[in-house]
Amino acid sequence: MPIPRVLLTTTEPCALKQDQLHRPKSSDDVTAATSSESSSRTNSEKLSGARGRVPNIFWRAVRMDDLRAQPNFEALPEEADVTLCGRASFAYVRQGTETWDALHDGRLTTGVLNAALGFNEDGVNKRALGMGEHGRGGHRAILNACARIGRAKWMDDDVDEAAAAEAERRNAEALARCNAASDSSDDEDDDDDDEEDNNNDTITRADDASTPVIAADASALDVLLASLSMAKPKKPKPKKKKKKNGKKKSRGKKNRAGGDDAHMLSDAQYCRTLARGGEQSIRMAWGSAQEASTLCSLMCYFTGATVHEAGLCMLDPASVPEEWCVGPLPPVGASPDGMITLRDGERLVVEVKNSSPFREVPGSFIVFDRDPYDSPPAYHMPQVQLEMAATKTQSAFLAMQSATRGIRIFRIERDDEFIAAMLRRISRLYVSFALKGKEPPMNWEVHSSEHKKLVASAVRIARNASVFGVIPQGLLPEDGSITVDANCFLQR
Repeated sequence: MPIPRVLLTTTEPCALKQDQLHRPKSSDDVTAATSSESSSRTNSEKLSGARGRVPNIFWRAVRMDDLRAQPNFEALPEEADVTLCGRASFAYVRQGTETWDALHDGRLTTGVLNAALGFNEDGVNKRALGMGEHGRGGHRAILNACARIGRAKWMDDDVDEAAAAEAERRNAEALARCNAASDSSDDEDDDDDDEEDNNNDTITRADDASTPVIAADASALDVLLASLSMAKPKKPKPKKKKKKNGKKKSRGKKNRAGGDDAHMLSDAQYCRTLARGGEQSIRMAWGSAQEASTLCSLMCYFTGATVHEAGLCMLDPASVPEEWCVGPLPPVGASPDGMITLRDGERLVVEVKNSSPFREVPGSFIVFDRDPYDSPPAYHMPQVQLEMAATKTQSAFLAMQSATRGIRIFRIERDDEFIAAMLRRISRLYVSFALKGKEPPMNWEVHSSEHKKLVASAVRIARNASVFGVIPQGLLPEDGSITVDANCFLQR
């Protein structure tokens, strides 16, 4: 069948010592870092007002493959190396892949969370939520959310316990292999290993058939996995590329914003296509193109930290306390932009928001960045809170990037009362409408006291977010292993 369209040591917030986690380590380092930040901002601010016909959405963007090759970044395995079997295995699937996309059908994820909460409805105070007067999508948004939840799932969340445990073991091994350091001589051994692995595969899926092919010597568990259609198709092994620290590193010219497996235009062609679509098209593409850059800056900023790539992290129904009084739920999940483990062992969600610096004027575009946020918009709070619930973490970094004014890092604490209120609303929507194939009426529940409290709580959480740090734009590894394009326009 063709494919259709991580995580858990925490400490109390008071135990976090920011002065020990900041990148500079001595007075000399502080002076150098301050000088570097001032220089970076000065150079960036010089570009304010620059004009061109085709904005480069990959301006100073880090390629995800380059980031995956860094020793302080834990990458997820390639799509073909992941064993899918139950909700826990979805966390190993790289974002932007066909598998990750297909897993969203029949599930409520953060992409439709605000819609499901009714935050897009006309009767909601959108200004308080930071969504602007007109909001995003109106009533159509909740209708789309219900349609998404009602779709048939491509993969089951609940599976046999033994099969799920075996899938977890295989995925953990694939994760370790993906991130293992190796000498350059290992490349020669890998060619032999790949051939041997291909000969010893016990489960495959024929390209033109929907039934698994089981080898004669397959184990009982292999047979079970195959019968559940959990085996992934083996893809042709790509030609070996140069490795850094044992990780594959690609410098292809395809569009980096479209996912690992997409057949894409070149970066330049993609930028020109977006320019023809106008400022809104540029804005929508900028965020995805710049996510790896912000993750790279966080990786460089926090001494001794490790940034982790994140897949689709599913909420474990068993983790929802009975006292929350939550009814039946659809499968609920979130895909954080990353996770970070700080030097003291605390693990946090990382959510990145990148603001496009390009504004359209007659005949061209100019670089004109907005002022940094003093506090994050309240409409981001449901996403961040659900990400913490799905990853069983207690805190999150919301990194808001401005191309010419740096990155402001907000620390947000988990609020279980707010999470419980969100889940109760989702349950009511699921039971009353999605399961019955009905459409919720316009402004459903938004005038109720419970919904007004939900909106007020989102505003409160945003106001309580603390500025954890402000770092200059474009921090890169000091060893020069990552290079970026310094041109803000393709043509002037």
